[in-house]
Amino acid sequence: MNMLRSRARRGVMAALVVTLHAGLQAAFVAVAPRLPLDAGAIALAAASALVMLVAAAALWTLALRAVARGTLLTLFIVGLVVGASAVVAPVALPVVVALASPLIAVGSPSTAAAIARRHPWRTLAWVIVTAVAVVLATIVAMLLGLLSPGAPGAALAWVLIGVGAVGLIGAWVRWAGARTSPGPAQP
Repeated sequence: MNMLRSRARRGVMAALVVTLHAGLQAAFVAVAPRLPLDAGAIALAAASALVMLVAAAALWTLALRAVARGTLLTLFIVGLVVGASAVVAPVALPVVVALASPLIAVGSPSTAAAIARRHPWRTLAWVIVTAVAVVLATIVAMLLGLLSPGAPGAALAWVLIGVGAVGLIGAWVRWAGARTSPGPAQP
């Protein structure tokens, strides 16, 4: 039996991914050098981004149950775009993540556009919810960094953010399932 078919196993594996990711991010915080532009700090930031991309890919894979090569390629390209956005224009990050989510959920821009045309209000609502969630995740991370600095605060922040990500990924997977729903299109 395929391990990804059981909902309970996928839930346990998602919890494991979130916990492992939070632990790794907390470890990066614990060993981070004091100077932010130190070569070690830049290397840790790159490692942190890579770990985040791997965790996101794992959560999407668990939610989608089976991932085609095209979806993995889309996820990789989107990961690069999100990473570049975080460096070049951090203020655009919530919008970039929100617009990238439907692409990852279906694995193709044309399919995402078709679903968005069929369900425009649902699509718009989830794009807005995703963008707001990214902003709230940033605020949570900053507040926990202020109130509980160091590795424990980072671990708690990443667990909370990971739980939110699991919920959003599930919502986008359900949105992607709308392409096969027999119901009428929204006005």
